[in-house]
Amino acid sequence: CRRKAGPSDGSREDAGATPEKAEVPVPAQRCCSACGRESAAAKCCDGCKCVWYCDKKCQHRHWKEHRKECRQIKKELEKRGGRLNLGTEADLGPLEKVPPREECPICMHVLPIPPNLSTYFTCCGKIVCGGCNYLHQIKSRGQVSCAFCREPMPRSDEEILSRLRKRAALKDPNAL
Repeated sequence: CRRKAGPSDGSREDAGATPEKAEVPVPAQRCCSACGRESAAAKCCDGCKCVWYCDKKCQHRHWKEHRKECRQIKKELEKRGGRLNLGTEADLGPLEKVPPREECPICMHVLPIPPNLSTYFTCCGKIVCGGCNYLHQIKSRGQVSCAFCREPMPRSDEEILSRLRKRAALKDPNAL
C-alpha cells in the first residue's frame, strides 16, 4: 500500500527537498474487489497486496473466492523477491510459436510495430516501411506515387474509397 514518505516513518528528507518531491503518488480512487464501490480509503489484501477492499466486512465476504488466488500470487511474489514484472515471459507463461512479422516488400526488413512508421498503399495493397517510402519520395523529386508499384496517389476521397473497395473485394485484410 502506498503512503507519503516523511519524517514520521523514519525516512530523512533533504534540507532542500520540497514536500511534493517526498510524496509517493497515490491513486485517488480504488475499487473494492467484493462490492465494486470506489473508495479512496480502500485497504489492500495483507497477503498478496494486489486486491483492494473498502472494509473488513467486504474482505471476509470475498475471502472464499480470493483465497486460492491470493496464495498463488503470494508464492509467485516470494519467488521473485517481492517484485512483479508485468509483461515478461514469467508473467505470461511460456510463449508458444510467435507469429512471423510482416516484411517490407522493398527492403525486406521487418515492418515496425508502431503503425505510423509504415504506409499502406491502396493501389497495390502493400505496406511499405517509412524508410523506403521516404527514399522513394526523395528520388521521385516531388511526384507523389506509391513506393512499390509507382501508381500515382489518389487525389480525392472518392478515389481513395474506390481503391479501398477494390482491395476489400480482393479480401485484403488491411483494406477492411
